[in-house]
Amino acid sequence: MKAMTITILTSLAACGGADVSRDVGARCEKAADCAERCLTGGKWPGGFCTLSCDTDSDCPTDTRCISEEGGVCAYVCNTTPECGFLLGDYVCKDHACVGP
Repeated sequence: MKAMTITILTSLAACGGADVSRDVGARCEKAADCAERCLTGGKWPGGFCTLSCDTDSDCPTDTRCISEEGGVCAYVCNTTPECGFLLGDYVCKDHACVGP
């Protein structure tokens, strides 16, 4: 597995320069708030819409497939200020990616 810098929401989540959407990045309370999945709880305060993935090709532009929750799409970032478009305490951290 390769490591890639992504956003971590207090413990984990996402970041980058793409638009927040019901696919990836929007806040949520339940799956119906998102296109596919709503991650909630300790690692996902405020909820986080995402898509399931096996490789980066399953994820939208500016996102990568990370190993959390069995494989989910998250935004890529190099510095914490890049995460300003997301609400919450987002910081950039390394996280394991899934797939080639």
